[in-house]
Order: sequence, then C-alpha cells, then structure tokens
Amino acid sequence: LQLLYKHPLLEQDEVFAETVNENFSDLSTTMVTLLQFVSFDNIVHVYKPLGDRDPLLLAYFVIVMLVVGIVIMNLVTAVIVNSSLEQAAKDKSLLRSIEEQNRKKVLAELREMFYRLDHDGSGEVSRDEIAQIAERERQMLRDLTGFDDPVELFDALDSNERGEVG
Repeated sequence: LQLLYKHPLLEQDEVFAETVNENFSDLSTTMVTLLQFVSFDNIVHVYKPLGDRDPLLLAYFVIVMLVVGIVIMNLVTAVIVNSSLEQAAKDKSLLRSIEEQNRKKVLAELREMFYRLDHDGSGEVSRDEIAQIAERERQMLRDLTGFDDPVELFDALDSNERGEVG
C-alpha cells in the first residue's frame, strides 16, 4: 500500500489515482483486491492501469501474482495429498482388520468342521473320515481353502504321514 499511496503518479495521473482509490481505499477493499489476486479473478483491471503507467509496479504485481498463486496452489495440493495419504493409511488399517477377522472366522469354521468330521472322537481326523465328507462340508472346505479335493488338503496337512491330522 505504501508503494501505491506514496507513488508520484497518484497526484499526476487521474486513472492511476482512480484505480488505487477504487481497489485500495480501505482495509476491506484491499482484502477483496488481494482475494482477487489469489484467485486470479479479474485482476487485469487492477494491475494493467497501474502497470501501464509504471513498469516497476507491473513487475511488482507480476511477482505478487506468481508468488501468491504458486504458494496457494502448493498449499492446496499439499492438503489434498496429505488427506489422501491419511485416508490410504486408514483404508490399509481397516483392510488389515477385516483380513484378521476373516482369518479368525475361517479358522473357527475349519475347527468346527474338523470336530464334526472326527466321528470316532479321537481328537484327530483320519484320511477315511475326511474322504467321507458330506457335499455341504466339501463345498465349505472348497470355499475356505481353495482345495477341490478334501483328501488332497488332508495330504497337505498330514506332514508326518501318520494318516491322521489333529
């Protein structure tokens, strides 16, 4: 403001004085003009009449437009990127929680199914017991583990090859 109100053209040039008084007359008007610079809203009516009369003012307004515009856009971009990163972290945490819940559910369902398959009550499921699995449980086993053949799953779990899994 000092640059404008102490400018020698303020007294000599009517257009210069009118532009300064119209856009920088008081604090609220100056703030609206600054908002115009930030948003690049119709600022040609502010800087062109002043810059046409003094190239130093033109350079000043160009620098203000560039710096303010770049700073504001960088701040907006930083806020958006930060919000996106925070949301991605929340999503990842939620996904881990859901996967953990699903894993516990699968283990509980498998445990319950193996209890049902243990016909002799030995606490272990034999190859014969798993071979006689009902179609409903065969489908459940397929959905939970991806194995089509329950005997194939049994063989994968029977690491000591005793013929029983417990």
